[in-house]
Amino acid sequence: MPSLAFQALPSNVTANNNALLWRGLFGSFFIMVGYWIQSSGKKAMDDNDTLPDHGEPVKNLVSGGSFRFTRNPLYVGAIGIILGASLLFDNYLHLYGLIGSYLYLQFLVIPKEEQGLLQYFGDQFKTYCSKVPRWLICDWF
Repeated sequence: MPSLAFQALPSNVTANNNALLWRGLFGSFFIMVGYWIQSSGKKAMDDNDTLPDHGEPVKNLVSGGSFRFTRNPLYVGAIGIILGASLLFDNYLHLYGLIGSYLYLQFLVIPKEEQGLLQYFGDQFKTYCSKVPRWLICDWF
């Protein structure tokens, strides 16, 4: 006899459903990693007295925390959380929002932010960009 927890689930979802297990594990993993990346980036900004507010002038170029391996940890973390949620909740409609968010950030938001940082920090920002990718692996992903 199945446990009470699985009696409430539809017949196609059982304790032996490996796809459900893997989606849950990968979804939870992406959510946790995304949250860590965002939290580490936010802490590094707080430690450098810099706010993620577009209306405030930037005081310091932040390169610690998760800024060591991505120039945009707040965006990378958010995308990781959305990806994890789409896997965890088996709702792939989130992926359309994820793709739209990525394109919006990649082509409209980030270039404008980087242009401002380049004007403000000059060669220091160029050096940082040459060492740290925009996303995780490269400037496109």
